[in-house]
Amino acid sequence: MFFSEISMGNAEHMSQSLANEYCRHDAVIDVVRALAGYKTDSPESLAHDLRDIEFQTLSSYTDFFGNVLRQIHQNFGAATFFVEIGANDGKFADPLFEKVNAWKWRGLLVEPLEDVFRLLKQNYAHLPGLSFENSAIAESQGEKMIRRVPLEEVRKMEEECRGRPDEGMCRYAIGVGSIKNDSFSHWILKERGVDEKVHCMRLDQLFAKHKISTVHIFQVDTEGYDGEIVLQLFNPSMREHFPMILQMEADHLDHAQLKQVIDTLRGERYAMRTFGGDLLALSPDFQALAARQRSQQQGPAAQAEL
Repeated sequence: MFFSEISMGNAEHMSQSLANEYCRHDAVIDVVRALAGYKTDSPESLAHDLRDIEFQTLSSYTDFFGNVLRQIHQNFGAATFFVEIGANDGKFADPLFEKVNAWKWRGLLVEPLEDVFRLLKQNYAHLPGLSFENSAIAESQGEKMIRRVPLEEVRKMEEECRGRPDEGMCRYAIGVGSIKNDSFSHWILKERGVDEKVHCMRLDQLFAKHKISTVHIFQVDTEGYDGEIVLQLFNPSMREHFPMILQMEADHLDHAQLKQVIDTLRGERYAMRTFGGDLLALSPDFQALAARQRSQQQGPAAQAEL
């Protein structure tokens, strides 16, 4: 995920060549083109307030996303509940880790790789109110092969990068595993990937197992399977679980599925924003909440916050 990978204090260490490599991905262009026709004229919409769907700078996107999370916390406090699919080790390049630690949210973190799952639980061991699932989300329950980079290879990459300007980014291979290994997959899977068997379940089975009800934030980063998971989430039978905030990685989706995801979100009146390969969707309930808060605030600074 482009935003996540350079938003945790690593941006200054990231080489321009690596940034350009991410931004050249054809599917990222598809995200922008597909979103371009989906502006809204509703005065309650954050998309209307900010005029443009595509953020032009990383800082403008991260500031916006931070304000969105702050709005959620101001309204729901420690009762805020998040679901993170593809949680990785929970820490590296994770867009929620700092907020979960600071604000003690409750949540469910899902990671299919057993060794990475152990790191995930270790990194969150000090926090109560969290649940963990060592599974992949797929179209059916059972076992599937996942393509991943072994931790030994990740450590080798870190050694190879030592002393380079983008040294802090070279752990990224820990998070590029996917059960959808195709032409849109990350190049590193072709060069250093191995296949590993993982347990799978459907999203509705996951929610039933962990007794999930209200979801404020749904974060998904599964290197190409994101579209299938989001479409499972927005099945009409899952309506009670529709999140206020959805953030997903979109740059490994083919154009047809990307359009299906966007059409589905548009049909549910979500406002959508993008930067790089990430897609952020804000529910009608969140848009109304933000509009109410703005109307109660005074001064130009408050008006400009979102």
